[in-house]
Amino acid sequence: MHIEKRPSKKGYRYRVRVAIQGYPLKTKTFAKKSEAVDWGRSLEADLSRGKLGTPQSFGITLSKAISRFKEERPPGYGEWLLDRRNLRILKWWDEEMGKFNLNELRPKDIVNARDRIRRGEGRKNLNNKDLKPRSNSTVNTYIAGISTVLQVSLELWGWIEENPCRKIRRLPVDNQRVRYLEPDERERLLEACRSDKDLMDVVCLALLTGARQSEICCLRWEHVGFDERLLFFMDTKNKTNRALPLNKPLLEIFEKRRLNSVFKGSSFVFPDSSLEKPITVKYRFRNKVKEAGIKDFRFHDLRHCAGSALTRANVPEMKIQSILGHKTVQMTKRYSHLRPSDVERELDFLAEALRDK
Repeated sequence: MHIEKRPSKKGYRYRVRVAIQGYPLKTKTFAKKSEAVDWGRSLEADLSRGKLGTPQSFGITLSKAISRFKEERPPGYGEWLLDRRNLRILKWWDEEMGKFNLNELRPKDIVNARDRIRRGEGRKNLNNKDLKPRSNSTVNTYIAGISTVLQVSLELWGWIEENPCRKIRRLPVDNQRVRYLEPDERERLLEACRSDKDLMDVVCLALLTGARQSEICCLRWEHVGFDERLLFFMDTKNKTNRALPLNKPLLEIFEKRRLNSVFKGSSFVFPDSSLEKPITVKYRFRNKVKEAGIKDFRFHDLRHCAGSALTRANVPEMKIQSILGHKTVQMTKRYSHLRPSDVERELDFLAEALRDK
């Protein structure tokens, strides 16, 4: 540390120069020598302990870390981030904070960014018009995404000494929402979907199995066991596989689709127009819900419809957990208040609910 006394209009000022091998030169000017000494000693200690980042981290931007993450795809670190539907998370961080040096990132910077995500701010709405606030769950997912990149920068590349995201508490999330269709709403939704055969089949599968949208849309023909009469959902959200029996209504759907797909040559049960990728139904479903005059209903709520139907049929919680692929029985207990009956028909109960479709 070197302190230089320099004349000024108000007397003297003290310029501090801190130079540690491997780090860029740091300078700052103070009105009092004592302040200059304190700052210089504190900076030297922080640099020596690596508290401000390793020498390699200086000049390394968040944008570079994100690019390297997408290029190297480090195994065991956030494979979910590289899914097509999740790449928007890394894109947001790259556009909004990509110029930040890794050694300059602090928890408060991540918190400020979190607040902007929560308000729906981004490059596409710089004038803050038509902002759509995002849920706590979505905000937490964005934080988890950048935390993964920073953790790789820490553990694999040695660019930082700590992950600032680890000092931030996740926002509380209410996962207890249970919205299901009333009988008249179900009929209106199915009627609206009749004009879109692919969407109709996807919706019926969701109601008959309680499967997630991604599990249904990504189904391949190899997952449909016509001989074994089993339907396999592979590599699900919980990173597990599960199988359900192909009852008659399910079998009818898949047999009709197989008959109509003989000459398409796609491995997907629900391919998009290119036949190389799975179908996307998010916006198509949203439009049909609107057309049916149904409010506050999302595709994932079809899963709640299945869970609710099974619960009202008095199917044991462990069986519902197995059918829906819940990681813990606590996820299944959200439907416990709907259990008034004493009927045991399990998956066939879902088929009966749709028999007039």
